[in-house]
Amino acid sequence: PCIYAANHTVVAYSTTDFKRWTDRGVMLGVGTRAQGTLFRPHVVYNPHSDLYTMWFENFNLTGDPAGCGPATGGCHYSVATSPHPAGPWTTVRDATHGAKFKCSTAEGDFDLFVDANGVGYIVVTPYTELCIERLTDDFTDGTGETYTIPGQNLTGVAGEAPVMFHRRGLYYVLWGSGCCACSVGASVFVHVALSPLGPYRYLGDVGTAPGHKACNPCDGDFVTKAQQSAVFEVGGEMVWVGNQWQSAADGQLNHGLLYFSPMSFGSDGSIAHLVWQDAV
Repeated sequence: PCIYAANHTVVAYSTTDFKRWTDRGVMLGVGTRAQGTLFRPHVVYNPHSDLYTMWFENFNLTGDPAGCGPATGGCHYSVATSPHPAGPWTTVRDATHGAKFKCSTAEGDFDLFVDANGVGYIVVTPYTELCIERLTDDFTDGTGETYTIPGQNLTGVAGEAPVMFHRRGLYYVLWGSGCCACSVGASVFVHVALSPLGPYRYLGDVGTAPGHKACNPCDGDFVTKAQQSAVFEVGGEMVWVGNQWQSAADGQLNHGLLYFSPMSFGSDGSIAHLVWQDAV
């Protein structure tokens, strides 16, 4: 089931080897933001301000993301900053004073990306398309420079959980079929471009099990049984990570497992189909 509650916090863990993890505690508590449902936090480093910047969705007080219109108080993208990943964090954009950007016309999952030149971007999926927008230098608002990918028109599937990253001269935007705290995971649709604001071309789905078709909503067969959350680089290797919702023994969604998978790329920049691995 989807869980939209007003008691969400942001906690952090750190590791040096991806085997042993240290609990860093609560980074952003309920009392440090406007009342509402905190959802999908993402953190990047801003070289312009020398601060770490966190964006998160803050749904209206009804707790229903479908009710994001003015009559319910609306939904907002909030922003917090900190001099260190472990905090302390200070909320600088919140509620009716949330981040202002053109891609926010429809609320949805998002990701943040910082290019090698220090320019920041946000990619948002209001479920039927993907919108990419350049951020202001302080990473707290958008500039209005955007590019739209017609996601559902290309795949026939409404989507969630976008991820944006760069590798060897190519910019990637990944997203997947809907998986609102589902147990089966999601597809991984791949788009690639020569610049952050496109144009992007669609390369296909690398997350649905071979011989199966992506669908939404459905009890599909997906390789990782996870919904993607991020792609990051470690030692020159790109790593895909996703949430395996409903995998916790106690049934608590916030106790669910994360699935990490090293990514393989072709000489043309294409991404190899993900493969299930019990251990890495």
